Amino acid sequence: MTASLARKKRYILEDKNIAKGLLILSIPIMFSNLLKSIHDIVDMFFVAPLGDSQIASITITASIIAISHALAMGMMIAGTALISQYLGAKKVADAKRVASQLLMLSSFIGLVFNALIFLLIPSIMQTMGATGDTLIYSIQYVRIRSFEMVPLFVFYAYHASRQASGDTLSPVYLNTASIFLNILLTYVFVSLMGLGVAGAAYATLIANAIIMPVALSLLFLDKKSEIVLTKQSMKPDGGLMWIIFNLGWPSAVSQALTSLGFLIINAITLSYGDATVSAFGVGNRINMLLLMPAMGIGGVLSTFVGQNIGAENIKRAKKSIWSAMMLSAGVCAIGAVILLPLRGFLVGIFLSGESYEISKQYLVYLLAGLPLMALFQSFMGAFQGAGRTDFSLTLSMVRLWGFRLPMIWLFAALTSWGVNGMWYAMVLSNLAAGFLGLFMYSFLDFKPRIRGKKIKFLALRGEEHEDPEEAFIG
Repeated sequence: MTASLARKKRYILEDKNIAKGLLILSIPIMFSNLLKSIHDIVDMFFVAPLGDSQIASITITASIIAISHALAMGMMIAGTALISQYLGAKKVADAKRVASQLLMLSSFIGLVFNALIFLLIPSIMQTMGATGDTLIYSIQYVRIRSFEMVPLFVFYAYHASRQASGDTLSPVYLNTASIFLNILLTYVFVSLMGLGVAGAAYATLIANAIIMPVALSLLFLDKKSEIVLTKQSMKPDGGLMWIIFNLGWPSAVSQALTSLGFLIINAITLSYGDATVSAFGVGNRINMLLLMPAMGIGGVLSTFVGQNIGAENIKRAKKSIWSAMMLSAGVCAIGAVILLPLRGFLVGIFLSGESYEISKQYLVYLLAGLPLMALFQSFMGAFQGAGRTDFSLTLSMVRLWGFRLPMIWLFAALTSWGVNGMWYAMVLSNLAAGFLGLFMYSFLDFKPRIRGKKIKFLALRGEEHEDPEEAFIG
């Protein structure tokens, strides 16, 4: 084991200052996510002069792209949970076996999603109510980006193997290179060549496709990593793939249904006009600059929880969760206080007139609710690291489908608040989700999902099976 890996292991399993370890290991993820947010803002910056229809086409299709990302992340979360618990239990060979099956499974799912998105996007956009130029641009944008699915799924499989071992830096190098290339190509395709939203889509596709062979090479050739795949580990194992899928689908469904929920919210927003959609999109992207640290800490928390459960250090796993909550909520609160008086300047870079005023007002509610989102991300990281993806599914679904969407409908039907009712619903649903997450945490058992050389498959109904074949029954 290299000195760097040993140091990361110490942060995860031994160092008394857990918050320091969480912060150090999450900084690369925060940086990568920050660059991703800046990239999204840059995309909007280049497209903004082309008019509200092209801005709206990117905004309302974001949830469709996010649904495909959701399944990729679901598989990554399952892989991270299993690999980290195996590494915590010092069973490296089994961890490599999981990583290999995850890579093959993810590649296949990426191909399926490529075909589905390409074929179904016209019907989806028409169902959402998109018309005219917004409909044309939306179909064009998503069809081009559908071809990034396989590279995307491969990268998430690579990310799972590295994050599970505490290596949060290597994926950032690839992501950073991809983002900078994306920004450069967006400038060339949109501003210099005049390709509009199609140019932005081509830039993203090329930037994502280029990193796939690099990620594959690192998975097989990077001897400094704990997880190095071999021909032997790549022997297809349908039973293990099924187990990964069963552990991953709740997280995937959770994020996919979350994206679908936001697709509905975007459709509702579209009914208020393109100016409101543009305001919504710009406000969300600015807000993400501060939410990214909480998401980074939540992602690293899953590794802390998983490895400590595998090492049977439950007390440290629990302490990691509370440290992550305080750290992420504090960062978000401080950031919100700093950004609140600057929101007018930031929105003014992209918007003017009616859409400027709406977005400026929207950001007040988003920034006020950021600490609540930090707590939500910590609960999600805790549940995912413990392998209780059913818990993360429940929390995510109830927050959106049980609280937020019904509130939006009620406020629209029973009040004259207009679009402000949507903003109120967002803050209140995050508050309710915080209480729900705390309640669910009290039932978290912190039981390993692995045992010896076989995976312990925990069915959603709570029954345990040590043999993968038994998990197929019923």
